[in-house]
Amino acid sequence: DLRLDAQGVRGTLRLQGRALPLVAAASVKPEALVGIDLGSSLQFPLAVPLLGEFNASNTLTALGLGLGLGLDIHRMLSAIRRFPGVPGRMQKVDAGQPFTVLVDYAHTPDSVENVLRTARAVGSGRIIALLGCGGDRDRTKRPKMGRALEEGSDVCIITSDNPRSEDPAAIVAEILAGLACPEGAQVQVDRREAIARAVEMAEPGDLVLILGKGHESGQEFADKKVPFDDCQVALAALHHHGWGKK
Repeated sequence: DLRLDAQGVRGTLRLQGRALPLVAAASVKPEALVGIDLGSSLQFPLAVPLLGEFNASNTLTALGLGLGLGLDIHRMLSAIRRFPGVPGRMQKVDAGQPFTVLVDYAHTPDSVENVLRTARAVGSGRIIALLGCGGDRDRTKRPKMGRALEEGSDVCIITSDNPRSEDPAAIVAEILAGLACPEGAQVQVDRREAIARAVEMAEPGDLVLILGKGHESGQEFADKKVPFDDCQVALAALHHHGWGKK
């Protein structure tokens, strides 16, 4: 039983008749702050090295389940502090640049909206976000994803995802159809070039959000699948502009 209120994520986990109060502070700048309150002498604050309210909720649930199974709280806290996160889920690409680059697997309207909401809470600069939609998949969600991207970002770039047997430009057109102001969006069908453009546009304090493919290591076309890793492509773009080079 977890819920979000003005103070953050909080709730109660009931295991084997035992109620565990769970609390996570609302702040996600830059870490989710989590605590389990088992009474005045058993309070465990924890800074989770992951972004977002959903990570706070997941951490609380995992800790509560571990306690219910009799695992040692201190060992669990130590493990969580070292947890690098799931590849492709709000994954940071860092080459020492003065802005944030994140890669996320969000590929539905709801997940795009949620990720953009989290991104807005992380920084005070612009959100430069890009996405495409997969070919040979549900076409009805394409305009909805475009609208979610437009509403949640300051600069939106429409590009390709995995076009498969479909025409990439036609997929982009269906995404654009959902925008209230399609002429305000940037279009770059080549995903590599779109990522490069987003990185080039970024200024100190901005957040670049690369959506849709996450952990995937390839891009699927009608007749081939080519190596493509959003994190590596973003890192190469950062290196091209001098960040992270020795």
